[in-house]
Amino acid sequence: MAERKWTDEQLSAIETRDKTLLVSAAAGSGKTATLTERIIRSLTDEKNPLSVDSLLAVTYTTAAAAELRAKLSRALEEAVKRDPENKTLVRQLYLLPSAKICTIDSFLGEILRQNADRVGVSPSYRIADEAECAILSGNLLSSMISAAYNGEMPEVASPEEFEELCEALTGTKSTGELSDVFRMISARCECDEEGVGILLPLIEKFNPEKFTAPENSFHGGYLLSRSGEYAEHYLAQLGKFAPTLSSGNKTEQRYYEVLLSDRARLAAISSAKTYSEMRDAMHIPYVSLPTGKLEKTETTVEYAELRSRMKSEGERLSVCFEYTAEEWRPLYEGLYKSLLVMYRFVSRYERLLLLEKISRAALSFSDVARLAYECLVKDGEPTDIALSLRRRFKAIYIDEYQDVNRLQNRIFEVISNPDNRFMVGDIKQSIYSFRLARPEIFAEMKASFPPLSEAESSEVASVFMSANFRCDEPIINLTNS
Repeated sequence: MAERKWTDEQLSAIETRDKTLLVSAAAGSGKTATLTERIIRSLTDEKNPLSVDSLLAVTYTTAAAAELRAKLSRALEEAVKRDPENKTLVRQLYLLPSAKICTIDSFLGEILRQNADRVGVSPSYRIADEAECAILSGNLLSSMISAAYNGEMPEVASPEEFEELCEALTGTKSTGELSDVFRMISARCECDEEGVGILLPLIEKFNPEKFTAPENSFHGGYLLSRSGEYAEHYLAQLGKFAPTLSSGNKTEQRYYEVLLSDRARLAAISSAKTYSEMRDAMHIPYVSLPTGKLEKTETTVEYAELRSRMKSEGERLSVCFEYTAEEWRPLYEGLYKSLLVMYRFVSRYERLLLLEKISRAALSFSDVARLAYECLVKDGEPTDIALSLRRRFKAIYIDEYQDVNRLQNRIFEVISNPDNRFMVGDIKQSIYSFRLARPEIFAEMKASFPPLSEAESSEVASVFMSANFRCDEPIINLTNS
């Protein structure tokens, strides 16, 4: 078989050492082949081979892990055939079956089983299926909601406070609907390193003690910004119609008069600096389009369609300006109180649910990840377990890094040295949003890591592989165009 030819970008990713590398690779660019070749060359390096038992390679599927192990096995077997007296290669091949090449769930599961006593879990726990988890969650939420309504959870909220929260969340006392909302909030938090604690900084933005004026608040500032963007967008769209309507037939000129009114309204929205100014601008009435027997043209029809979209979007925004500036502070006071109740309720729910699962020795994959994280991180710093893994693994490889969440990313950080991670991914191929993957982590790293050509003095670098070996060039060009 002819020796494979590597591109310059692939060779850079394969041969660069002593740096944490982020490889951003387009579909069909050979990113997995590059990762595999890098490991093979590290294991078979004549001068400084990487011991196979100091390697960690993490994938997202069992099949991918098995395929990687098989490729490494074939490469080592061929290397031993070429040099059967090489004891290092023989040892590498002998140790390969025990090498840490696995899925992320398997890796975190092993950490938890080996350190189960640290978090009060039976090392013989099993993975509970979704149906079992749903039943446990539903039963617990039902009892907690009932208890809160009956005043049996004073540390969380009074019955009146809990009822206000439920009214704000669903507008109903339906246990089923409330359970769905609380479950959703918990799920959104479970893959963050802070867990439900991630809500606190957001909640604090609604603290009425910090409220000065609506436009200076978190929510009010967003509304002004979003409304300004809306106005600027449609001002630009109106500008495209103005020349034709202003110089057209009588119908088009009557439409132009409406356009001038719409433009003035949007200009008022765009120039508003305070909540009150924006509220006034948002409630400026629209002028009606001309009616009767008119000689409509293609331009007037298109303008009417644009105006319909503009009014529809504007009406959705104007609802947000229902209250006066003076009415905002009491709104913030009630909202802040309800958000704190929500935080306390969800925190208690998560704690009790995990205790119930631990008592049954039945955990979900997200529970395993959370408990493994607690084994590795304490007060934001690596534990002795994390530092032990950091000493053990001289090279850490992670495939499909665009699909990690913040909890997983932090785990990889604490078990790595500053210069020994190799991460491969393509942000366009993120497919685990249902498992709360955070592709923006990959994007943030790509933006902050210098290109390899500019990273001589840096411990981190990025490599971009753009060549596509999966499609013919005409197809690639057509797609890009």
